Amino acid sequence: MNETIFIFFTIFITTSLIYFLYKIMLGSDSVNKEQELQITSGEIIEQLMVLLKQKKYNIVESVAKKYLENKSSDDGVRSILVKALHGSGRIHEAVDQLKIVIKHQPNNFQKKVFLANCYLEIDKPMKAIDVFQEILDFDPNNIVAVKELSDIYFETNQKKSALKMYIKLVDLLDNIQEKAYKLTKHQSKKY
Repeated sequence: MNETIFIFFTIFITTSLIYFLYKIMLGSDSVNKEQELQITSGEIIEQLMVLLKQKKYNIVESVAKKYLENKSSDDGVRSILVKALHGSGRIHEAVDQLKIVIKHQPNNFQKKVFLANCYLEIDKPMKAIDVFQEILDFDPNNIVAVKELSDIYFETNQKKSALKMYIKLVDLLDNIQEKAYKLTKHQSKKY
């Protein structure tokens, strides 16, 4: 019984993806300019996520790029394109696409952390430092940025900067531990 359900589900997903791809190609290659692409961002993201989980990076890339030709401001689809490019080892291209997303979402720290980590992957620690420093300029207590900067400074032999960041990290962690202790103490008094 489970095998039948699995087969049915697989056929359904495959058929949906084929229809979905056909819909995109038809919409973007149409001679009639008034006929607009009739697929929502949510639908395409949902389908691209399925393909991304299956590690079909080339398909994700081609569909996302085709979609972005018509809707270039869709950061959700562009973010999935970034993951596909990164997954296929094309880090430089992922960085270029990620910069576009960050331009539209300047306070998205997750994207900035991912950008900094991409810079580290392509051996550009100074650019990673700039991105993490930018995060700290906006949020001086961002533990992720402080920890990553500590490690980068240490690895690039910037010992004084590394020490400064490690001390800041310890202070932030002590602060969190103190708050957790107070919260636990307060909760235990309630009961």
